[in-house]
Parts: sequence; structure tokens; C-alpha cells
Amino acid sequence: MPVKLKQPPAKSQQALVEGLNNLPPGLARSKKGRSFAESASNFKPGSPNLVQHPVYSVGLQELAESGLANAKQISWRYVYPKRNNTDDEFAVEVAIDENEQNHTFLNTEEGEFVPGTISAFKKAERLERSKKHDYELRVLKVPGIYLFALWLKDEQGDNDIFIPLVEASPQLQAKEEYSKEEFERILRQDAQQQLQAQQQLQFP
Repeated sequence: MPVKLKQPPAKSQQALVEGLNNLPPGLARSKKGRSFAESASNFKPGSPNLVQHPVYSVGLQELAESGLANAKQISWRYVYPKRNNTDDEFAVEVAIDENEQNHTFLNTEEGEFVPGTISAFKKAERLERSKKHDYELRVLKVPGIYLFALWLKDEQGDNDIFIPLVEASPQLQAKEEYSKEEFERILRQDAQQQLQAQQQLQFP
């Protein structure tokens, strides 16, 4: 089965459109800003060329204690493709509150994680394991250990797949796939080590 792109709620889509149509004046007048606005007009949420996904995060303490069990959605992210050879890919993030009622335009994003998301998503669709289960595309961020990873959430079971986009840990190789068991084990170890290092700095 293909990896599923979950449809964002109407409030998120509205915040996305309003944010791109009301960029800061300096950015809005620039070539880049005009390109952002044009892409938003050409690629509506749900378009097959737009990679849209929820973003999850978890704190270091929770990660160290219970892995990803308490990971919570913090935003929706929309990754726009190139429209031509002179444009670059870009992404937009729309934050949500704890009740998922308020949606706020957060930022536009460029840099390695944007094309990295697109290439990792295409790789995920080609994985043999992804053809045997129904997966939902997510992204996992853990700022405390500098982690940014694609998360293929198994909708019927616990066979999640993770593809880190950056080598946040000596035990993780960027753009390689990991099982949930292995990935959680590595993240918990890294979180525990980071917390211990922070404690040693506070109490030498």
C-alpha cells in the first residue's frame, strides 16, 4: 500500500493560506516571497505534488523514560516542490495547540531538511516493508538531541519505520530505515545520556 498523506484540518489549511498571503513586507516583495505565494496558489492541500504531514515531538525526560509513547503532535508541515529549475523546494509549518483547535502560521522553511523530506518520502514508498502495511507519513522532531526523522506510522500494528534525515546519534545513519524497537532504544539511550550531561553541568 502507498504511504498515506493525512489531510490537514480546514483550520490548518486556512492558517497556511493566510500566512503565505501575509508574509512580512520585505519577504513578500522579494522574488522568494512571490515564489512562495505562487506555489501556494498552484499546489493546494491535497495536491499529489504537495507533501503534507503532521509533526510530532517529545521532551527528553519523557523520551528517556518511556520512548515515543508520549510523543504529541505539535504542528502540520507542508512541503512544496520545485515549480521550475530556478525555484527551490520550501516548507511551511503551522503550529497547533494542545487541544488541536487553534492553528497558527509558524514559519517558512528552506535548507537541507526540505529536499531531504521529499527524497526520504520517495524512498519510503519504495521500501518493501511499506508495501505490506498501511503507513501514515509523520515527522518526528526531538530538539534536545537534534533529531529530525521521517516516521512511517503503521496504522494496523506496531511495525513503524523511521528514517532520520540527519545523523543525530553515532548509532543512527542518515537516510537509513530503522524499526521502531531499534529506533526507540537508540533514542532513549541518547536522551538519558543528554540528561546526565545536563545534570553534571548543573551540579559539577
